[in-house]
Amino acid sequence: MKKIKIGNKFVGEGEPCFIVAEVSCNHQQKFEQAVEIIKAAAYAGADAVKLQTYTPDTMTLNSNKPWFIVGGKDNPETWQKKTFYDLYKEGYTPWEWHEPLKKLAEELGLILFSTPFDETAVDFLEKLNVPCYKIASYEATDIPLLKKIASNSKPIIISTGFATLEEIDYSVNTLKTAGATDIVVLQCPSSYSEKEDDANTNLNTMLDIGRRYGVLYGLSDNMGGIEIPALAAAIGASVIEKHIVVKHDSSIFDDRFSLDKDEFRRMVDKIRWQEEVAGKIIYGPQTPAEKYNRNFRRSIFASKEIKVGEIFSENNIKRIRPAYGLSPRYYEEILGKKAKVNIEMGTPLSAEMIEGKISGDGINFRFGEEKDCLNIYQWRNEPNVRAISFNSDEISFEDHQKWFNNMINDPKRTLFIVMNEDNKDIGNIRFDRDGDHALVNIIIGGEHIRKGYGTEAICKATKLYMQNSEANYVIAEIKKDNIASVKSFSKAGYNLHAEHSDRYEYRAYRS
Repeated sequence: MKKIKIGNKFVGEGEPCFIVAEVSCNHQQKFEQAVEIIKAAAYAGADAVKLQTYTPDTMTLNSNKPWFIVGGKDNPETWQKKTFYDLYKEGYTPWEWHEPLKKLAEELGLILFSTPFDETAVDFLEKLNVPCYKIASYEATDIPLLKKIASNSKPIIISTGFATLEEIDYSVNTLKTAGATDIVVLQCPSSYSEKEDDANTNLNTMLDIGRRYGVLYGLSDNMGGIEIPALAAAIGASVIEKHIVVKHDSSIFDDRFSLDKDEFRRMVDKIRWQEEVAGKIIYGPQTPAEKYNRNFRRSIFASKEIKVGEIFSENNIKRIRPAYGLSPRYYEEILGKKAKVNIEMGTPLSAEMIEGKISGDGINFRFGEEKDCLNIYQWRNEPNVRAISFNSDEISFEDHQKWFNNMINDPKRTLFIVMNEDNKDIGNIRFDRDGDHALVNIIIGGEHIRKGYGTEAICKATKLYMQNSEANYVIAEIKKDNIASVKSFSKAGYNLHAEHSDRYEYRAYRS
């Protein structure tokens, strides 16, 4: 899964939408008003607040020539006929505010970062140790500035505004070439309107950005209303940026396309509700009611009395409700096998009644969590697991805990817990991303080994991982004496790629 880390929060696939409250010039150059906006963002449930770092002299020239005069029918009346210089002089955030506002934001549990508008602002923000940078739509083609920002190797959020595809290509490639690895590209409708412009938002552009550039994507929404950003989050936006005011006041520069603190809170609540409904990727019953209702599915029963040694056939077993016997998926496999015991008519079939082995029952997965630390510790230390590991030493819990905490918080690692047909945790399978591929590691707990779970878990988990990552192939490294794992990975669709002195390398490629 694609993820980056901004401050103390992971951002990306499988994570809550990162919601940014844009302060802009809504403070009206009153420090106490800026403080209240930060508090409003915390009240509203934002993850972060964003400032703008510039002075009128870093933005434009102090000139009255026609091209420095604000016009345009869509701009507020209060802007008309003013110079750019005068507007930026009225709207900029004093640089001496940044440090106390950052401290306040962090005390309130918020991440504070900023948009630098020139190189001196980048240097200033570096001294403040901001966790990431935002690039505004209007600066998205300022290539020297992009190079300067990217050279700091911090996450970058860039708005595209009205940039053409060629311009976005150039800007994103510039960031990557200059050293940026963690990039979020925001679609940014820039009409700055009071009402939502449904017809001209075109959120499919946001989705295309993600597909085209292989980056996280989101929406910087410069319109009033909460429905469009909520929809953007629902269809995959990793980041939502929205202007905020404490309360509406027409004298505030960006008031008409900002949300007040209660509107912002409703937007956050709607996005979080959508995330709760979307939930995690999990298969199988999710509630006690669903688990109980599984009993009404079909399974295999003896439809006649069956003697020990008798062959199972269509005449003595049936696929019927309820689901107390083996799954119908094994019906054809059971036909022709012999009964191991006497079986009364109306008895649900189980594996113990059948001579020979049948393949394991269905399994499903959930994402690993902190609560799984102890189970995985116990599985890792089982003698049979250590015997087939490249390091067979017993692992102390202290060492395991350090390893586990690093692993569970590493966005390049994906941990699935393997659950059997009864939703009991029976093992884990982990994919460690490394560039265009991932390394797979699987453990099935002691009492569940040699029951067919391993092959099924490898097959299903690999498909699931491939569907939700950009890895082109998965590597399994297997000790040469681990014949069981060689068979399991082979049956799961992995092919031998290389033979080393102490191991085989098997690979499964994206289909």
